[in-house]
Amino acid sequence: MRYTIDDIDIFILTYNRANYLDETIRSVVNQTETIRKFYVLDNDSTDNTEEIAKKYADKGCIYVKSSGLYGNFFKAQELTTGKYVLTFHDDDLLHPEFFEKMLFGLNSIPNVAYGVSTFTWFPVDVMASDLPKLYERQLPWDYLYPKHMTDEFLVLRNSFEVTKAILFAESYYPCNPCICSVIYRADIFKNRVPLNDIYGKVDDTPLLIRMAKEGNAFIFLDHRAVFHRTHKHRDAYNPATANTFEQSYRWAQAYTDELKGHDCPELYQKLVTMICNIYPVVTRRDVVERYPAEALIQMLVDNGDAPSYLKKFRTHQYVKPEIRAREPQLFFADTYFPAENLKDILETIKLVCLWKISRGQKRRMYKNMVRQKNPRIGLLKALIYYYRLHRLTK
Repeated sequence: MRYTIDDIDIFILTYNRANYLDETIRSVVNQTETIRKFYVLDNDSTDNTEEIAKKYADKGCIYVKSSGLYGNFFKAQELTTGKYVLTFHDDDLLHPEFFEKMLFGLNSIPNVAYGVSTFTWFPVDVMASDLPKLYERQLPWDYLYPKHMTDEFLVLRNSFEVTKAILFAESYYPCNPCICSVIYRADIFKNRVPLNDIYGKVDDTPLLIRMAKEGNAFIFLDHRAVFHRTHKHRDAYNPATANTFEQSYRWAQAYTDELKGHDCPELYQKLVTMICNIYPVVTRRDVVERYPAEALIQMLVDNGDAPSYLKKFRTHQYVKPEIRAREPQLFFADTYFPAENLKDILETIKLVCLWKISRGQKRRMYKNMVRQKNPRIGLLKALIYYYRLHRLTK
């Protein structure tokens, strides 16, 4: 069976982000695959979200209100009628070829439980909670002036391979799956239950691991597929929804459950690095002060969820890049601008070089050309000019 864009139900989930929603919708309607219908599910926004969504009614946009905890998610389950489902965030952007490439994967790989793409952070290339106002409306160059994407897919045949891919991605491997661009098989999506109570705000990757037990998964390996916006209002930065220790422990346990029975110390090392990097960010501050990352790792070992050598691995957090003030770079006119006769000097140097490497009649010809070009510039002066030029352009 060959899938088409009409086999994918598309849901944009939104809440009070009208300032981002307009561009997100445009990234959906401007796809190379003609989209006849998609939904904007609004969980009781108080801004002008409805007005923005209804502007695109003639493009197939259907505006639907929802309410309550997980209201948008449950409404998407209720409205799903196709064979696959995409739920998309209201502050991210899609490359124009996103659906074309994801359909290519669905039609090339058998029994796909879900497909996901890699992504690019914007407006800066790291997850950052506080950005200068100048950056807030900045859009990625690869989105504004898109080029054709690749046709590369990483096929993952079971939950262990998904776990391996996620752990490698934490070391900046180019296979980092973007949870906001997952195309789920409809039956899996409709049977899915929210996992936030179990894993807190990091329920996304345990979900990918679980769903891989239902069939093959794939990661589309082009970072331009999805542009993932970082800003201070992201849910990930909300301290009110930070993880308890139990939620973060179960998140780490989801990985150790998959690694059991495999001789893979290199993956356990990557897990330690990931815990040190993510656990302090997503967990309540008072919990981290009482139970630092090392304590969580120790508990995994003590409870038999991880091998004892886990404690020997080096524990550290990634160094977050900082935007620092730079020293001014000063240039002065007497050294910045080249000499007015630079072209003549270069031509003379070229002729001198030809003169020195030639023989016989050609040698005499080039020597006369040097004299005719500028009788005052001989070999010595030409070399002096050459070294002076070299110093200026170092």
